[in-house]
Amino acid sequence: MYHNVLKRGYMWKKGHLRRNWTERWFVLKPCSIAYYASEALRDKKGEIQLDKSCVIEPVVDREGKRCMFCVKTHSKTYEMSASDQRQKVEWTQAMQTALRLQSEAETSLHQQLKLKRRVQREHGQRERSRSARSSCSSRSSQSDDTCTQEMEKMEKEKDRQDSEIECILQQARELEHHRREAEEKERRKHMEVQMELERQLKEAEMVKDGGAYL
Repeated sequence: MYHNVLKRGYMWKKGHLRRNWTERWFVLKPCSIAYYASEALRDKKGEIQLDKSCVIEPVVDREGKRCMFCVKTHSKTYEMSASDQRQKVEWTQAMQTALRLQSEAETSLHQQLKLKRRVQREHGQRERSRSARSSCSSRSSQSDDTCTQEMEKMEKEKDRQDSEIECILQQARELEHHRREAEEKERRKHMEVQMELERQLKEAEMVKDGGAYL
């Protein structure tokens, strides 16, 4: 259940029909935000699909709720309220991270599809070359010299195509490697931001406690 989870925790969510506020347990992954009745995860109440059209925006506090923000999709707007400002920042940053990770994954998939189509074209060309060589070998002995030259030409073309395909595959591997590095860097950055927020919160609490003794 928690594979690839970026963040989880309780928040308040505004309903779309009754327009009332209900506390839900949220689980954020790179492609979705699922919400449940409790952290037991037995009663799933809904799921927000994340894509490149989604927008995360702050919302002015109202209706007795604070630390509000919303997730806008192509069809709905989901309003949420975090427990405090620190949680609001963590949730919005985590959701922005999810959107970036998904965008990078879509780019990688697009590159893979382009590569697949290219390899299929090259494979078709090689098959046609083999067919031509087979036809050539069945000709009469009078055309042996011409046939040999044609076969050599086809072999060179095949070698060139194989080399080009290997180059494309290498580029795809490098793109995937860079994508994974960027994803890991983004995760580390998110964790560092969370740790810094916690440090600032502890400092603020220490200052507050120190002032209470004066």
